Amino acid sequence: MFNEDLLREFIEDAISKAMAKQDKQEYLGFWTTQEFKENTGLSEFDLRTKVLPNKDFQKNIRRFDQSRKFYIEVAGALDWLEKNMKVGNY
Repeated sequence: MFNEDLLREFIEDAISKAMAKQDKQEYLGFWTTQEFKENTGLSEFDLRTKVLPNKDFQKNIRRFDQSRKFYIEVAGALDWLEKNMKVGNY
């Protein structure tokens, strides 16, 4: 048999951790280029050669003065991806 209370606690803990991470991302609305790559599934090659150099996509990129780290506005960037990625015809 299994311990029902232990299972419930495990599920509640997992949901709590997932929601905390999601809330943080939605609240901030920005991802680093690494987070963007991980969350969208884009390859390093596609991100560096096709996405980041695009002038329209660059409207979604932010950085602090004299900083090397870039931040991508999630909502605008995901919208751009949806509009610019081809569908089907492999």
